[in-house]
Amino acid sequence: MVEFRIVPLFGILLLNIAGLATAPASEGLTIRIGAEDSKNARVTVGDLVVVKLPVQLGTGYSWTITRLPKNVLLVGKSLETPGAIQPGGMEYEVFKMKIEKPISEYVLFSLVQPFEIEQKPVRTVRLNLTVSVS
Repeated sequence: MVEFRIVPLFGILLLNIAGLATAPASEGLTIRIGAEDSKNARVTVGDLVVVKLPVQLGTGYSWTITRLPKNVLLVGKSLETPGAIQPGGMEYEVFKMKIEKPISEYVLFSLVQPFEIEQKPVRTVRLNLTVSVS
């Protein structure tokens, strides 16, 4: 004989509330870089700053951080493909940074071919950060 247990509705409700409490925090400030060579951002200590830089990965080029102030932590790097994947299509390299202390500094991103050691960057982008306590 098969025994069935019915979970009370209250238990399901508690599980859903617990799931909401552990949901990831919001993305914070998202900065999408286009053709510009610099961007300014005003943020608060503890904010998550998400920077999206355009790249065509089939070319062998990718973005790297060449200057990161000591009070800015890189907490993630990923790749974002808007829409359907197309050969030669545009993608975005996404950098996530957390700001630890009030600063007025900049982060420098460089577009390079990682396997070319002595090559100068094809492009650089400067993100000027002004970070306040609140």
